[in-house]
Amino acid sequence: MLSALFLSVSQAATMVATGSGNWSSTIPDAPWPGGIVPASTDNVTVNTPYNVTVDTTATVDYITGGGTVTMAANSTLNVTGNSGGTGVEVATLDATATGNTVNYQGNTYFTKYTTYYNLTWSGYGAPYITSSLTVLNDFTMSGSNGGQAGDGGVFVGHDLSVGPNCVWDVSCAPVSVANNTLISGILKIGCGSGNIASFKDVTVNAGGTFNLGDTIRSAISGNLTNNGTITGTGNASIHFTGTGQITGSSPVSPPTVSFEGTTTIGDTLNLAHTPKFLGTVVFDLANLQQVNCAGTLSFGNALSVINTGGTLATGSSYQLFSAPSYNAPNTFATINLPSLAPGLSWVTNLTTTGTISITDTAGGGSPVISLLNSGGSLTLSWDSTTYPGYTVQAQTNSASGGISGNWVNTGSGTPYTVPINPADPAVFFRLVHP
Repeated sequence: MLSALFLSVSQAATMVATGSGNWSSTIPDAPWPGGIVPASTDNVTVNTPYNVTVDTTATVDYITGGGTVTMAANSTLNVTGNSGGTGVEVATLDATATGNTVNYQGNTYFTKYTTYYNLTWSGYGAPYITSSLTVLNDFTMSGSNGGQAGDGGVFVGHDLSVGPNCVWDVSCAPVSVANNTLISGILKIGCGSGNIASFKDVTVNAGGTFNLGDTIRSAISGNLTNNGTITGTGNASIHFTGTGQITGSSPVSPPTVSFEGTTTIGDTLNLAHTPKFLGTVVFDLANLQQVNCAGTLSFGNALSVINTGGTLATGSSYQLFSAPSYNAPNTFATINLPSLAPGLSWVTNLTTTGTISITDTAGGGSPVISLLNSGGSLTLSWDSTTYPGYTVQAQTNSASGGISGNWVNTGSGTPYTVPINPADPAVFFRLVHP
């Protein structure tokens, strides 16, 4: 008799709603028979046309039925799944009220895909999202989930947190996170094609990994902080599309990146392929970090160097880029460098050594160009020791057009050699100093 009594007490009951009302209500049939509120070990059935409103913190094994469960503002529903149940499988789950949280503490495979305010996966399992999942505020993975965003997209209105024991693959469906993405486990972009995976600010914590897979569809519109690992294969890339900075204690090491907005380099970048300089890249001499490229480095739109630290003095040299070769003579279309004290000037050697340096030009004056026509080539040279920092600009016009304002940077210092083609129209050269 004692054994039988123990079993009957320990087994979970199935509570079937016999009306509509608040979860915490003790009024008979509004919603629970006899006014008995379900225990945390019970499972619940809500059939049509009933609507049960979670108005407090409620814990339950699982919920089924053809009716409706509505989350009230600031309420919490914990779904334990202790008996291996099916999570939340009512026909309608309205979890959009401000401040409410639905926490799947069991097998998150049985998550209902709908719109939540706050969603927490603190359990286990391998969810596969087959329809759209929208979280209006925070989506927190704190358990040991290893799921994938399959055919359904994921849209997070505030923060996405991937916990230390979680491995989440956002796959090919569209993904967007409006505020912070915090990675302490593994976040993988596991599809090489498809929709954009769009993030604002991304932080990779120590022990965390942001794996770009082999895709080029990851976009960050704000800041990237890397204290963990950023990796990828093939031509995987991060597109920096807004105004932000790259910082952290660990080098950023994806195959490549593209700078499409205005990005400040505050952490070392180790890249397999040349980045795309479509926007503006910014270096601060007071916290100088370096962009390293394993292949030929090609420059692009705009370089801006600032100095938020101490005094800039002659003889100082700053390594911005490092590569085995550069796509000389092509340099940045626009280069902005900090102002210097009178008598000092900048020397840009980006296409040869990836550096900029400061020299003393107190002697004044300007260089004289020497010309050498030999073997079908024209060589321009000048005294770069006395007059450092000068580069060649060129323009090609019709014979009758003369000199216009369409000068083009060649990025070349002395000597500068070009082939002579008698069939070409008039070609003009001049020296410029930043």
